[in-house]
Amino acid sequence: YFLVWFNKILNIFGSYTLDYTTILFPVILMALSTILLFLLVKRLLGWKTAILSALILNIIPAFLHRTNVGFSDHDILGIFFLLLTIYLFVIGLQSKKLHWNIIFSILAGLAYIVGRYAAGNVAIALLVIGGAFGIKTLFNKISKSEIYCYSVWAISMILFSLIIGGFSSLKNQVTGIVGFIIYSILIILITKLIIEKPKIK
Repeated sequence: YFLVWFNKILNIFGSYTLDYTTILFPVILMALSTILLFLLVKRLLGWKTAILSALILNIIPAFLHRTNVGFSDHDILGIFFLLLTIYLFVIGLQSKKLHWNIIFSILAGLAYIVGRYAAGNVAIALLVIGGAFGIKTLFNKISKSEIYCYSVWAISMILFSLIIGGFSSLKNQVTGIVGFIIYSILIILITKLIIEKPKIK
């Protein structure tokens, strides 16, 4: 399905067959993934580390093998949505206004669910975000805006699962070890917000 939509987008700029799109899309997604990684790391660690990270990504043999012209595989698509999910979530976390916290958290939830239908490796985003918030919750180092972001992100994934794939998709989303951890943290954070709201900054 993605290739068909990708072909429609490419045809805005010219006339391209689906076969040509299949050949070209790994290279385009590699470039977009590199840009996303650069922007993500730049927000977190600065532009020098971002450049180094982007360079390392593009010399990893396994990554290069899956992004050659004509290598039509879903792995690079999963990497793209993995990076997009984390990047949008980080923007939400760093935003100073509540409405931006909510908007970017919802977009991160949508990016993850769409990516899940493309490739399984996008689930790494759950491990990254869930692991980070699990540690912050364990050490009680979490702010009110962070609780809002995580809660909106986790709930939006439930809603988008229902909208896109129905109850079977939702079951796959919330079951399993990773899903259990993600939504256990959600329950803990909502409970914490209700009980300790005056104490949370």
